[in-house]
Amino acid sequence: MPQLDIYVAVYLISGPRIALIDSGEASSPSRYIFPYMNQNALRPEDISILVNTHSHPDHAAGDFEIRERFPTIRIAAHKSEVPFIEDPQSLWNGFVAKLKSPFYGWTEVGKRLFIAEMGKPSKVDIQLVDKSVVMAGDRELEVLHTPGHSPGSICLYDRSDGILITGDSVQCRGTRVDPCALISDVTAYVASLQRLRQMNISLLLTGHPYQPFEDALISGKDVNNFIDQSLNYTEEMEAAILEFLKQSGGPQNVGEIGKYVVTKFGGILAPSSFPINFTIINTVGGHLNSLLLKKKVEYNRVQDGWEIR
Repeated sequence: MPQLDIYVAVYLISGPRIALIDSGEASSPSRYIFPYMNQNALRPEDISILVNTHSHPDHAAGDFEIRERFPTIRIAAHKSEVPFIEDPQSLWNGFVAKLKSPFYGWTEVGKRLFIAEMGKPSKVDIQLVDKSVVMAGDRELEVLHTPGHSPGSICLYDRSDGILITGDSVQCRGTRVDPCALISDVTAYVASLQRLRQMNISLLLTGHPYQPFEDALISGKDVNNFIDQSLNYTEEMEAAILEFLKQSGGPQNVGEIGKYVVTKFGGILAPSSFPINFTIINTVGGHLNSLLLKKKVEYNRVQDGWEIR
């Protein structure tokens, strides 16, 4: 599913209980998922469950079309993501609209585009928590609550074969579009990675191809390498932020810090309708909060900026 040089991966598990992991963008079911199933002698109406790894529109906006066409399919998500799937407008109100800075002001066109991409509301039938069990095909998948990317991000773990479906819970060194992808809570993200690092994983299935890897399927020794690089990258990101603040000689707005991060690690600032990519602003904010907890930075309210403590 091409999108700005990356794609969104959804996973179909066939068997007596067909399961779909994530639904992609709003048009993904009719453009990709249903045609693929029909070409492989699988009937979309036989899907028993759709599990969302999280609520972001590139992973859950297709829920509406699936539910509209096949009302018997049950939709599942972590309880913390349910409000955003059932009311996509709340994702804007509770998350994106709060990301304000002199370098990031939403235009009405940008707002309309974002809300359109979020898709329409879909009722969640099953609210998942850590260690819930989902039957997919002939496999038993254990739900692992792995917050960081979003509050209710989950992984699905096939313990018998060591297969882990991660959604966006593990992001290595970001995508080509976003050098830091999107991490809302860095402390939670690191804790989730450390938990996964202790598990027996032979095959890791991600939601996007994350750098430096070219594919969303990671296997063998690359699995631990992938997780280790994810951990290291958070440290590199925080080191870069501290470096920028030290050389700046004064408080800096998150927009300026975000621009430096993109200059340092690569990526795309934003399309013309968005002054700076909101995922970068969000992730920089997450790292600043992490550094604040570590007592390495502080927020200067007078000058509305961050500085070395």
